[in-house]
Amino acid sequence: MSKKKLLLTGASGLLGSNLLFCLRDRYDIVGITYSKSVIAVGVRICSLDLGDAKNLKALVDDAKPDIVIHAAAEANVDKCEENPDMAYQSNVQMTTNVVAALHGLNTKLIYISTDLVYDGKKGNFSEADAPNPIKVYGKTKLAGERVAMGLPRALALRTNFFGWNTIEK
Repeated sequence: MSKKKLLLTGASGLLGSNLLFCLRDRYDIVGITYSKSVIAVGVRICSLDLGDAKNLKALVDDAKPDIVIHAAAEANVDKCEENPDMAYQSNVQMTTNVVAALHGLNTKLIYISTDLVYDGKKGNFSEADAPNPIKVYGKTKLAGERVAMGLPRALALRTNFFGWNTIEK
């Protein structure tokens, strides 16, 4: 039985690198990196700027993924506050490019979002609660969510995680 094909953006980031190592035995993975490289036995790694819509589409067409986990983002909250245009490019425009590359395919998209789409005032949030981001990072991740949810087989995960990156910086 052949493995399902998984395309993972942000493969050298904190979440992406851990997903590579956790999922590589269960899926045929193509990992996309940009500024940092990663080596994972049994995984195809491609260096690609997700801002390059044409080459992203070519990679998606070549990989033919069953599932895409879009974990690439600018997740540094302070950096997003200091440079909102960069945050928009990283968290919204690149998501737009991923969605465009998947248009017309029967691929599932898992968009990694954040709990910072909520203002944090009430706590114990559920998906029934209305988002109300107060920082640029949360606002751009919510905008990215809305783009991602334009696909019929999309899921947005609003999460918060921490830990150690498996990739040296």
